[in-house]
Amino acid sequence: KRFCGDDKEPIYRALLNYGSTTPDLPEDLRRSIMHAIYNCRVLDPACGSGAFPMGVLQQMVHVLKQLDHDNDLWNSMIIDIAVEDERRELLKLVNGEEDKKQEIEKAYIERRKDIESVFQQSIKYPDYARKLFLIERCIYGVDIQPIATQISKLRFFISLVVDQDTTSDPKSNFGIRPLPNLEAKFVTANTLIPLDRSRNIFTGSEDVLYYEELLNDINHRIFLAKKNSEKKKLQEMMFSARASMAQVMDNLGAFGPSGYNQLMSWNMFDQNTSSSFFDPEWMFGLKEGFDVVIGNPPYIQIKWLPEKDAYREVGYKTFDSSGDIYCLFYEVGVKFLSKKGYLTYITSNKWLKSNYGKKTRNFIVQHTTPKLLI
Repeated sequence: KRFCGDDKEPIYRALLNYGSTTPDLPEDLRRSIMHAIYNCRVLDPACGSGAFPMGVLQQMVHVLKQLDHDNDLWNSMIIDIAVEDERRELLKLVNGEEDKKQEIEKAYIERRKDIESVFQQSIKYPDYARKLFLIERCIYGVDIQPIATQISKLRFFISLVVDQDTTSDPKSNFGIRPLPNLEAKFVTANTLIPLDRSRNIFTGSEDVLYYEELLNDINHRIFLAKKNSEKKKLQEMMFSARASMAQVMDNLGAFGPSGYNQLMSWNMFDQNTSSSFFDPEWMFGLKEGFDVVIGNPPYIQIKWLPEKDAYREVGYKTFDSSGDIYCLFYEVGVKFLSKKGYLTYITSNKWLKSNYGKKTRNFIVQHTTPKLLI
């Protein structure tokens, strides 16, 4: 609605309805809606086993299928945005250095070939190409438990495997493409503890902008890395770039007393530990927030939590020692939204009438514009 117009809401509802016939829409409107989907960022801040992110993915795939049954528009859009635009941005950063320019051009050719192979209908079903780039671009999840994020990744892996057409050739892995690496899509972290910083990360010097683009490029390459040796090399590049960027930001005074150490303690590739903090800029590279924050936050009384003092120190407006942790997830969910984003949670109704819910009620009234409460 925000990109394509409120007046077309009946069209959007028809596209989301599994029982309706596909609306006959002009190509320019179909492209606009598809661009809006591609640019939509969705976060589940307590994702558990990934049910809500998977539900969002399925809805997005359904809409794309209605708008572009043969994937022709989606194919050209992915090439234009995910390859051509990113190539131009990277070339701006190398300042004419020939060796780096050649490296970018080589990576560009490989990425274009890889994307074209994704859209080969003789090898893969159309939904595979829809899902792969939606997962890379749109879907994010956080959970404090390592097993939860592992199950979320597995769920998304399976959703991609079922849309690939197998062969009888073991040398080509029976026709199954290597699964994407989802370390930069689902992270294990304490969503309610922020990074100790004094300002946004991705602002300021040219060095920061350079590392921002570099990290984005490495994330793209890690997502589709096929060989373990390639992935290991990219991991080393990621560690080096993150360490250099953290030092630059520390020199610029961007962190509080513990901020730099927080960043250095996080290893996105360690599947068995949970980060003590969460920061969407650092972990996902997102500066402007999420268009949708969705989920079913946990229901736990704050007084039983070992981190209750840490949550108090953060200064949550919804914190009440006799309250429930889901109230803090309301506040942090709003904080993570983009300027016109939507917060959509399943919720208890106790905060509407309890004493501990008074702070949450005040926060909702003061900081949001409630649309619907069921």
